[in-house]
Amino acid sequence: MKTHKHTHRVWRSLHELDVRLCEYIRTNVREHLEQNPLGRIPAIRRSAKRPMPNTFSPRKPRRDRLARYRAGSLKERFTRNLEEGLHPRLLKFLVKSNEEHAAVPPNEDETRAVASTIEDQPLTGCPFKWRSWPPPHTQTNAVLLELRDLLGETELIHISSRLKTFQALESDKVPIADGIHRVGEALWVIRQMLRDAQREDFLPARRINKLNKRRIEGRIPSPTCDPDPPQLPESDRKTLEWLQERIRQHPLGKRASTTDLYQGSGRRKTTVLCLLRRYLVPTGEWESPRPGRRK
Repeated sequence: MKTHKHTHRVWRSLHELDVRLCEYIRTNVREHLEQNPLGRIPAIRRSAKRPMPNTFSPRKPRRDRLARYRAGSLKERFTRNLEEGLHPRLLKFLVKSNEEHAAVPPNEDETRAVASTIEDQPLTGCPFKWRSWPPPHTQTNAVLLELRDLLGETELIHISSRLKTFQALESDKVPIADGIHRVGEALWVIRQMLRDAQREDFLPARRINKLNKRRIEGRIPSPTCDPDPPQLPESDRKTLEWLQERIRQHPLGKRASTTDLYQGSGRRKTTVLCLLRRYLVPTGEWESPRPGRRK
């Protein structure tokens, strides 16, 4: 029988693989973006003429300039299409550095939006190809070995078969949109296992509509969706209501000291102070004492 610590380590490994696969998508998209995106791409002036170098073959530099122009123009169209079709926060996720968005994985809807926007390029098909990156495929095999003891051989074979299209990216040269779809399928398999285990703390936030009840699934912020705030426990909610009534009846009102407020609440002073600062200070119902003032 596996311990809770072993099981938690497996789910943590699945979450780390989830983040690595999201970085796999972002690395491939960022490779084809302009260096100065987000609506600040300068237009290419076709009439600009550069001096020809003093060489014996003047045609070669001209061919090089035409090739650079065509490549640059294609990158500009690719970037502008993403700017027009994606949410600004999702576009910022694709553009920013790895350190700033290392723990902000996109949800399934956002991944599908990136692939669909690339497929809708106003070109004769997007010519960019998916570039293979070995670490995600190696990490996937390691996580599957960890899942063998937890899920069993039959379930592992079923999961491996669903990840077969993703593993084919290691050798196939496919369009970038097709590569995003394949990685998105692998993300869906991983997150479905986390959903079955009821580990929403490892899932990115996503708006879902189930039985006509809208709610936000997941506890990790995604580029365009923030998770729901955690629900207040019943004991803390009653204490908070008691504190609000106590502040209204106190002669000093919202300037009442913490010592006067926590007496009679039946809770520790640190707990009462935490509730006051977290819920009543932002709304202006209570003013936190100055550093030099006694509480």
